[in-house]
Amino acid sequence: MASTIGSFVVIDANKELCDRVMHVTQNPAQTLMFVYGPARSGKTTLVQARGRERDLLSEKEVVFCHADELVSFFNLGEVGEQFLERIGMAEVVLLDGFERFFDDNELGLQLCKLLISARTKAGLDTLVFSAVPYDELDIAALDGALDGFEKWELVPLSAENYLDLVRTTYEREFKTAQGAQRKTALTDDAIAYIAEHHTENLDEMKSAIRYLVTVAPFEEGQEVDAALAREALGDA
Repeated sequence: MASTIGSFVVIDANKELCDRVMHVTQNPAQTLMFVYGPARSGKTTLVQARGRERDLLSEKEVVFCHADELVSFFNLGEVGEQFLERIGMAEVVLLDGFERFFDDNELGLQLCKLLISARTKAGLDTLVFSAVPYDELDIAALDGALDGFEKWELVPLSAENYLDLVRTTYEREFKTAQGAQRKTALTDDAIAYIAEHHTENLDEMKSAIRYLVTVAPFEEGQEVDAALAREALGDA
């Protein structure tokens, strides 16, 4: 089964990883994580969800930044130094785009090594997120800065996961529409159609289902199949 954290979809394969990331502020021990997330795995969405979450059980400061930001701010001089000092001292840092430090940029590598080494030595939590696997990066160039980091992989959603997500969302929308003026039912092939064509964005997927169930010009109780769903949603 799939659940959600904001706009991020959590599947069973990623549950332990997501729990670690979302509850990092509640872990009394230092947390050092290297998370690999391939394209369309939702890596950045997860990072941003954790960055926005306000944890009432902890007062730890959580800072989200991208590797490109660090390098560009560093080149700005005094302003950059102030920014880097904030990143260096924050209790929890979520660093996205980690692979960009390795883009033929010696400054980027040195900055990365100094930042991570200093944070690790100070006992601060650091979670780095990369679109390139650990063993495909020139980790040796960091002189052991990542030696103590746990290695995790964020598994992309499968077609079955998307189908499960759409079905669960539809059942929830249909149930909450009990008091609406009218509601329609989606057939299995309509659900499969939405899973294939309307899951690029979670909010848009929810809006499409809600529209089909309670707004689109269908008769009360009418069953909506894939063809009707496609036409109602204006798909070519």
